[in-house]
Amino acid sequence: MNIDLAREYIVILNGGSGCLIQAMTDEYQYVLTAKHTITNNNYLLERLTRFKFENNGWSAIEIEMESFTEGTDYFFHPEKDIAIIKIPFLAGFGEAIRYDNLAVDKKEYSLLGYPGLRRNDHQNLIEWYRSDPNVQILDPRGDGMYEAQIPGNATLIEVQGSSGGAIVKVSNEKLFVAGIQNKMAEEEEQLGRVRFSPLSLFDEIVNLFPEKLKPILPCYFASFSFLAEETFNLEYGLLTEAKSIKLTKILRAKAIELSGSNLVPFEIKKFIKENLPEFHKQECYDNYNRKIWSLWLELLTVLNVAKAHVHVKEDLPSILKKVRFFYADSRKDFWVEHLRDLHKRDYAGLDDDAIVVVASDIKAKDGFHVIDFTIPANISLIRKSKEEFELGRIGRKTTIGIDFPLQKYRFMNISAFKEGTLEGVGDSFTEDELAICITSLKELYEQLIPNW
Repeated sequence: MNIDLAREYIVILNGGSGCLIQAMTDEYQYVLTAKHTITNNNYLLERLTRFKFENNGWSAIEIEMESFTEGTDYFFHPEKDIAIIKIPFLAGFGEAIRYDNLAVDKKEYSLLGYPGLRRNDHQNLIEWYRSDPNVQILDPRGDGMYEAQIPGNATLIEVQGSSGGAIVKVSNEKLFVAGIQNKMAEEEEQLGRVRFSPLSLFDEIVNLFPEKLKPILPCYFASFSFLAEETFNLEYGLLTEAKSIKLTKILRAKAIELSGSNLVPFEIKKFIKENLPEFHKQECYDNYNRKIWSLWLELLTVLNVAKAHVHVKEDLPSILKKVRFFYADSRKDFWVEHLRDLHKRDYAGLDDDAIVVVASDIKAKDGFHVIDFTIPANISLIRKSKEEFELGRIGRKTTIGIDFPLQKYRFMNISAFKEGTLEGVGDSFTEDELAICITSLKELYEQLIPNW
């Protein structure tokens, strides 16, 4: 994903604009917009057009709606200038992720929309699109809105028509949607300042219509079934290929088995936010990331095999007393990139015999799937980390535990249960019956996570 392809998520909506984003279902999705794009058009939907990049060019595609009725097809906020339109589900639009970290991350956004000035100058609606880069979020204002600065002191006539357009940023090839533009900060002010509604305000609409609207979250938050087929992509060599293929089949089948449980990403995220707030803050940038939730499914699958138990939502308190899971969105070995700063993570609420599972986008290197910190791979880094940990605790209250975590818990990369396991199963694994294979895996996993 790049900022040019982000245009596929921005629609023309009557005389304004809108932004496509997922709902927590595969039955429909949303267009988020400003309410006045509908009310100013006599509550009619005159045009709803999206664009697709194909054959080195952009083509316009009309989004068909069978009806356009308030309370069924579109939903207003009773007090604020925002609206949600339910449209038929469109496959391939899962790259837009909501972004709520506006209080900290304020730079390098873009405003995407279809301003009226370009509509007046061009008959071809493909030419209507405009992207304003380097938008900076300033501060929150009344009614939960934010003010933002568009470079170049854009005037009212330049911005009109972009109402309902999206404030977005692209980072790590992901499209993050911060909010929907509503208006200029002041019509007489020529400072390029606009007001926009963050996605948290659209949550208020969802909460008003719980029987008709799902949360503004990717559909895989509702069920791990959307993720099962992309789990356990093991790296292997010539000698381990056959075992890897069989191990993948077994673990994916177990992952699919978990899909019927009520323990889903939405419940995990909710529980962590309410009960482990410091941990939630540390993970807030990536907790909508598809990859982190496919890794959560892998972890739960491993626990299922090790304990012969399909965990449910009610098991979350006990799980998170025994396991802490840290993910880094990186193509580097987690140990290489984060060994030194592991002591800064939140371990509040973990039992003394808990394990800490880490993951990045690649397996652990050099065979270090499990790190024994009594004999660390790089003792100078551990000593430095311990010194920083102890200095950081002087005169401060913290929830990160009272003992140096790298000497208290057992740390392992999730690859220990995948590539590391290939080294542990016998040569007969490829020929053994399924029940024998699962028993072998259970024994190996219980060695990695004892005393549970």
